[in-house]
Amino acid sequence: MSAEPASKKRKLKSADLHDNIFKAKQKGLWFDDGNIVIVAENTPFLVHKSVLAAKSEIFHDTFSVPQPENDESLNGIPILRLHDTWTDVCKLLTFMYHCERYLGRDKAIDFSYIKSFLHLGTKYEVKTLRQEAIRRLRIRFPICQAKYVTYRDPRDEVINITPIDVLEVITLARLHDLPDLLPTAFYECTQLLPSQTLQVLEKFKDPRSTLSASDLTLIIDGRPKLVQADSIFLEGLKFKADTNHCVTPDTCSQRITDTISSLWEFIIEEAGGLVSKRFDVHRLFEPDAPCTHCFLSLKEDCKEHHREMWSKLGEIFGVEPWPMKATDLK
Repeated sequence: MSAEPASKKRKLKSADLHDNIFKAKQKGLWFDDGNIVIVAENTPFLVHKSVLAAKSEIFHDTFSVPQPENDESLNGIPILRLHDTWTDVCKLLTFMYHCERYLGRDKAIDFSYIKSFLHLGTKYEVKTLRQEAIRRLRIRFPICQAKYVTYRDPRDEVINITPIDVLEVITLARLHDLPDLLPTAFYECTQLLPSQTLQVLEKFKDPRSTLSASDLTLIIDGRPKLVQADSIFLEGLKFKADTNHCVTPDTCSQRITDTISSLWEFIIEEAGGLVSKRFDVHRLFEPDAPCTHCFLSLKEDCKEHHREMWSKLGEIFGVEPWPMKATDLK
């Protein structure tokens, strides 16, 4: 039995695409004056070669090469099939046509967009797309401790991300050579609640998981290191009072001791919690606060501990050099 002519096979294959044209139209990515049909997962997008070529080195090179006359087409328009999900390609094309919605803006976008932007921006050499993904990731996972503490305000969000999603940030940082994201991402993974930690372990068992065994080990081993550092710090505060200025050192010392002694459960549950501003010194000593002099001294000690712990994150999670400088970033 002879095989069907190649031309007939192409027509049958292209005919199936008509059923999914509505997806592209819903997303505003079907232009009647378009001259190229981009297809992903059997979903066609009618777009313009000039727009794609202007944004992507890969598309520019592809369209610069004459294509065979018998290539697959849809309604007479040539087809270019991509081996990506149709949702990822949709995000890529949306950016190419409407980059002003994203570039330099701090309105939060879903983490799924960040993953797509970084992956496809790299794959298709869309430099602005890759750079925008990295810019937002670096705002969300900064190298500067002061920026991290002040950043953690929902009003400043640039990425909608769940605690479990942070695991994928570690993978992205490894894959795209962005080591500056790792210490902050690792730290946040150690802050997961017990129920979330179970989700991490279940996710790791999934064959589709991208988290490596070595990175999972760093998360698990990092938590007790943070606990130990916080414990040693608080132990040193137990009997501390500002004896140079305090007029009631015995009273202040006792109040500090009682408060610190009540923190051990917090330390165990929130390993390394002192790094973030969740450790609220004002709230900690209410209502039995020590005198103003002792309180300010304790507050400064906590700030110094914040900075010291931040400087050790690179050592704890095996990232060098740390802390990095802005000039070290690629």
